[in-house]
Amino acid sequence: MARQVDTYIEEIDVLAQQVKRQPRIINIFYNLNNTKNDKSNFFNNNVLLGIDVSSILNGLITDRNGNFNISVYNGYGDFVSNQNYFIDKKGNFKALWKI
Repeated sequence: MARQVDTYIEEIDVLAQQVKRQPRIINIFYNLNNTKNDKSNFFNNNVLLGIDVSSILNGLITDRNGNFNISVYNGYGDFVSNQNYFIDKKGNFKALWKI
């Protein structure tokens, strides 16, 4: 069990490093014009940029085993997150063929 937890933590660390190196995410968050007084989420009013960041995050977790939820945020209340779910790809494929 401890080995599984270790492996999972290592995967999370690799994923965090990959997120940290995404130039598009860095650029979007760097250019946010929020002030310390504005605690609203920038992406609530800028949905397309939120979708852009979420799509990048989705690309990083799509083919991973396990259930991951990635949230990227700053100290001003701006955040975007994405999650993959445990799915049975073979089972879903078979179900689609039955339709």
